This record gives sequence, structure tokens and C-alpha cells, in this order.
Amino acid sequence: MSFVRRAACLAATILALLAPTPVLAQGAGGLYVAGVNFSFTQAVVEGLSDNPTPGRFFVLVMPPATADLQASGPSPDIVRLRDQALARGAQFLVCRRDVVKGTVNPSNLVPGVGVVWGWSSDPNAPQPDAAGLFPGEQSGWFPQSAELARRIRSTCAT
Repeated sequence: MSFVRRAACLAATILALLAPTPVLAQGAGGLYVAGVNFSFTQAVVEGLSDNPTPGRFFVLVMPPATADLQASGPSPDIVRLRDQALARGAQFLVCRRDVVKGTVNPSNLVPGVGVVWGWSSDPNAPQPDAAGLFPGEQSGWFPQSAELARRIRSTCAT
């Protein structure tokens, strides 16, 4: 990957992580990021607030907030909030880079959490297929918006 592309990926990641609110997109169906500057609760509450009727919205969860996606361990309040979000159409996502680092174990997470790839600086890394998906990904894990999908990839960049 060229220096310019790596710099662009890094800049996009920094901007996504420093966004002034957990929402990265306006209106229904947005992308919400939990983990660094915002708690799981903050991101999910914002997502539920912006999406009062059932529909798809996306919550990208990074450590340490990924603990709230574990099948066992979170408080009953977190479990209720998570279940409410799922019933309302939330798609929870974690970054593959965190799985590779060992900070997230997908087998400990609630069913349905998507493990998504980020852009890689490794020239030998797999490339997305014609549908834009990396190995192991499902199209239903991603928003229809190319901009939001790009933000997910940039935030999960390695």
C-alpha cells in the first residue's frame, strides 16, 4: 500500500475516532462507534434515539466496549439495552484486527456479531471480492451507504 493511501487510512481512522458524537451518519440507519471516546451504552442509546422505529443501524464496537457484547458477563442493564437494540434492527460489528490481536474472541460474543476487515497496509493482505467483501464477511453486516461502509473499513484499518 502506498504511503499516501496509508496516510489517508490513518487520517480517516483518527477522524472517525475523534468524531464529536458517537453517530457518524445523520438520520436513520446510521453508524455508531463505541469503544474509544464513547461507551457501548452511549453509542447504543444514540442509535436507538436516532432510529425510533425498527430498521437497520450499525454499531461498531471496539475494545474495551466489546466486553458488553460478550454472551456472559455484562450487567443486566447492558443485556436489556443490547437486546432492545437488536430487536430494533441493530447490527453489531467488531474489527477483525482486534480479533487477530487477541483482544476480542468472537466465540465469546452474542450470536450475530459481524467481524469486519479494515483496510490493510500489508500488500499481501486479501483483497475484497467483486461484492466488496473480504473473506468471512456477509453483505448484511454492512450499510447500503458506500460512505458508511468506507468509514467502517477505515476505522478497522490495520
